[in-house]
Parts: sequence; structure tokens; C-alpha cells
Amino acid sequence: MKKNQLAVSMWSVHREYYQNGWSVFDFLDFAHRSQVVSVELLNNFWRNEADELPKVIAKLGEYHMAVAAWAVNNDFGREDYDAQIAELLHGIDVAKRLKTKIVRVFAAHPKDGLDLDATLETVIRGLKAVAPVAEGAGITLALENHGLLAGKTKQIQQLIERVDSASVKANADIGNFLLVDEDPLKAVETLLPHIAHVHAKDMIPVSEGGFQSLSGRRYRGGAIGEGIVPVGPIMKRLDEAHYEGYLSLEFEGDGDEREGVERSMAALHALLLP
Repeated sequence: MKKNQLAVSMWSVHREYYQNGWSVFDFLDFAHRSQVVSVELLNNFWRNEADELPKVIAKLGEYHMAVAAWAVNNDFGREDYDAQIAELLHGIDVAKRLKTKIVRVFAAHPKDGLDLDATLETVIRGLKAVAPVAEGAGITLALENHGLLAGKTKQIQQLIERVDSASVKANADIGNFLLVDEDPLKAVETLLPHIAHVHAKDMIPVSEGGFQSLSGRRYRGGAIGEGIVPVGPIMKRLDEAHYEGYLSLEFEGDGDEREGVERSMAALHALLLP
């Protein structure tokens, strides 16, 4: 992959936001200091969207920084279907203003009592409703492998095929595949025809704590190269497939997030094509 295909998601510093009072501007300043040229922004990090969005656009211009993706935290497992549709439609509008072609979307977040079959149909209905608007705007809705409903490759494939729109593809989170007990490289290979965006993440096996997979295995996040996710082979396979989208770092390790992001980006740069 090439340097201009690398990005950093603001999720990589979510503790700085939630615990230390960071804003999206602090993230952009940090990214600029770290020589990051593209970022992934998320709608759950607004404090006042109407006030902040134009200032973010100005800051991006000042730093000559591109937006790799705009991530929307929708959830079709909730009862407010119309609100979720509105969230996605608004996300498309924001993406246009941010000049990005990717809107990261979810199917449904895990919760007790979730009727998977009924929610699956709701997800398909919702994505079908929004897909024509995205297509008209030249935007791709990138569905992340996340949770019980859309965690496995077969589930992502089924959703994309049933929605049947050129504007609905996959956001392959290479670390999340471990949480459904799938091999990340094999999963990427399977989803290659559908992939429009990739999250770079590494996971370290642990005996307790961290994230638990469907089979009970446990992992904690780590900097790229510290865990068992085959990041290098995945990047090589994406190159072979002439993947032209972004590889967006989503650091979820313990400790200082800023330091973890910088170690991860150094590792990703070392894996780039000469």
C-alpha cells in the first residue's frame, strides 16, 4: 500500500475525548503533529456539530488533510427506525461537506433480547432505503463487521448481497474478525470483492479482561505489530487485489493512546510498498 492510503481514526484516541476533555480539534492538531495526512472522523465526537463542523472543515484545509471516512454510529437494533434512517441520511450530507466518499455504518449493536432475524430484516430495509441517496451523492456506505448480526464474513456478505446496491460495501475491521473466531487474512480474502474501507487493528491474546470472542477467547488491543493479526500479509493481499481505498488505524490498546498511535503508524509505514 502507499503512504496516502494510510489514515488514523479518531476512535484511536477515544479515551482522550471521554476522559481527558479532548475535542475533534485536539485530535486534528495531534494528527498534524504526527504527520498524519488523512483521518477518519466519527459523529459521536461532536459536542456542538453546527458550531464545530465548519471549523473542522477549515482546520482540514489549513492542514491539507483528507477525510478517509465519516463514521456514523447508527443502530437498527433500536426501536426508532425513522431516527436511524435520518442519522444515515444526515451522515451522507456531512460526508459531502467533508469531501469524503465513505460513510462507515453499522448493522446493530449487541444487546440483551435482540431478535436477530427481525433485526436483520430491519437492517436490510434501512440500507435499501438509504442506498439510492448515497449512490446519487457518489458515496459508499461501508458496513463494518461488528457485533452478533454482522460480525462474521458470511453475515456481511449476506447483508450486502440482499441490499444489492453498488453503494453498499464492506468496512473490513481486521481485528474484529478474531472476536468471531475467524482468521483475519482469510476473512479479508473472502470479502475482497466487497471491501471499500479497512480498519487496521492488532489484538493480543490474554487470559482475562479485554474483549471476549464468541468461543470465549480473550484479546486486548495493541499497537500494530504487537499482536497476532497478520497486518503485513493483509496489506500485501490488498495490494495484489489493487485495493485503492484507505487503511485506517483504529488503535484500541491500553496506556497512552497518542504513543500507541505513533508506534502503530511507524509499524504501518514500515510495511508500505517501497
